[in-house]
Amino acid sequence: MDRQGNQFNYEGLTLYRGQWVLDDKYVLAWWQPVDDGDIKYLPMFDPATKILYDVRELAGIPDNFTSLYTPVSPDGNYVWMEGWNESYLVNLTTFESQHYTYSNPSSYTDIDWSSDSKFTWFEIYDPDTKSTEVKILSISDMNLSPLPVMPQSESEHLWHPIDNVVVYPTKDKNTLIFWDATTMSFRELPFKDQNSRYKISNLAWNPNGDKLIFITESHILWQVDYPALENLEQIIASTNTISGAQWSPDGKSISFLNGSDIY
Repeated sequence: MDRQGNQFNYEGLTLYRGQWVLDDKYVLAWWQPVDDGDIKYLPMFDPATKILYDVRELAGIPDNFTSLYTPVSPDGNYVWMEGWNESYLVNLTTFESQHYTYSNPSSYTDIDWSSDSKFTWFEIYDPDTKSTEVKILSISDMNLSPLPVMPQSESEHLWHPIDNVVVYPTKDKNTLIFWDATTMSFRELPFKDQNSRYKISNLAWNPNGDKLIFITESHILWQVDYPALENLEQIIASTNTISGAQWSPDGKSISFLNGSDIY
């Protein structure tokens, strides 16, 4: 349905998944691009009235805009509509949208929402230079801010489960950065062992966010306390590859893979 109340014909639309949005009152449909080709609509279903609304049209996004993927904020109030060399951030409550374009028409983005939906980790990949620029998008003012310390190429990052803090390794592999998106400040956890540098992976917060675990390429599983960034300790070291470390829901145990075994 458009702003004038006209119904759309969605006959033949291939939907394979949906996500509840706006206090679980609507379902934002995920389409199957393999079957539907270029997608120029974003269906949102109202179970009470059994009506499909087109978010793209309601937000005033041009008819020729093709959506590639549509990650929704955790609170269900915003959707990021990624397109070719341009994107839109849409407020699903008001249908106001913010338009973003990239200097290189071939560039594309990847975003990751903070747990409270106030920020996103915003990566812009340039296929010509094979470089990635990372910024933080603030939902309150729709502005993009560059990170003061750039992350290691193709590294992991992870938002804190409660605070607006994202952690990531630096380019030189010597430091973990804890960037506070609210205060736009950061803290460092220097990480060296016998003058060696380590590629850090498998970042995982415990459920309440007071401990962080990660794995280095030397096959060591580490743990550090947060926010003090103290008590850095080895949990286990191995000659095999350690991977897949994660916390149990109660935060009392850690599971991980060690070679072909599960611990």
